[in-house]
Amino acid sequence: MNINGHPATAHQASFKILAEEFFKSLGAAAKLFVLYPAKHPICVEGLAKVNQELKELLDSSPDGSIILAWMNQRWLVHNGDVVELARAPEAIETLFRFLGLETLSFHAGIEARELAGFCALASMPPGRLAELDPETCLEK
Repeated sequence: MNINGHPATAHQASFKILAEEFFKSLGAAAKLFVLYPAKHPICVEGLAKVNQELKELLDSSPDGSIILAWMNQRWLVHNGDVVELARAPEAIETLFRFLGLETLSFHAGIEARELAGFCALASMPPGRLAELDPETCLEK
C-alpha cells in the first residue's frame, strides 16, 4: 500500500525497499562513529555501503534527489513518489528532534566526506546536539 491506501506501484515498492535499506545503513554507520574514529576501517566500510545505497536511491529518483520528512507523526521519503518508512534509525530521529528538523534532503553528487560529516553529527549525544545552532551546523 502507498501512503494514500492504494496498492503500491512496482516503482514505489522498489523505492521503499531501497529507502529502508539506505536509512538502516545510515543509522548503522552513525552508530559506528560513536565507537570508532571516522578513518577506522569499519567506519570507512560502513560509509562505502551507505554511499553505494544512496547512489542507487538517487539514481531511482527522477530529479536525482530524495527527501526524508517527519510529517504528521510519520516518516516519509519522497523522490517523486512518496513512501512511508516504518521508522527512521534512532540516530536520525534524535537528530531531527534535537535540531528541530522536519526534512532532510540528499542530492546527486553528495560526497563521501559529506556523508561522514552527517554520520559524525548524527552520532553526537543528545546533550551536545542541543547545544548546536540548527541554522549553521549542517552547513559545515
